[in-house]
Amino acid sequence: KYTIPNGVKRICGGFSGCSRLTSITIPESVTTIWAFDGCTGLTSITIPESVTYVDFGAFYGCSNLKSFGGKLASEDGRCLIIDGELVGFSSAGLTEYTIPDGVTAIKGAVFSGCSQLESIIIPNSVTKIGACAFQDCTSLTSFAIPESVIEIGDDAFKGCTSLSSITIPESVTRIGA
Repeated sequence: KYTIPNGVKRICGGFSGCSRLTSITIPESVTTIWAFDGCTGLTSITIPESVTYVDFGAFYGCSNLKSFGGKLASEDGRCLIIDGELVGFSSAGLTEYTIPDGVTAIKGAVFSGCSQLESIIIPNSVTKIGACAFQDCTSLTSFAIPESVIEIGDDAFKGCTSLSSITIPESVTRIGA
């Protein structure tokens, strides 16, 4: 367990790979998070409303993360959403998930490494899928992208070894590498 001191504004790479970290308290002074990838012992985390930026893959590999708390969490606690952008996902115990309505973008690497997910439903409010968004979702077998999406980032489906069907609508104007 760890409590970040009040006054800290950014949490950078200092916690990456801390597999024994089970609980962390983040003060309202924090505005930026870059640093919890590989924290396999973390089961829940409350993100203060002061946070305005979560970096690419900040929760990658947090395989036991069951929920986010705080005002930035989705109603079911599974998503961390900042200004309509899905920036964090807690996948522990899930094989299927429907992204909440109102999400407008899926940030890069949000679902990356969620190897148990077989099905993900994207609402019509989403317009952008970020780089590596679904990378290494090895149980994902099919995927339908809604007509609202106009951009798919680099490597969005890299390593999705079970993916046998994907529907890309005509609305998509850019597909990354």
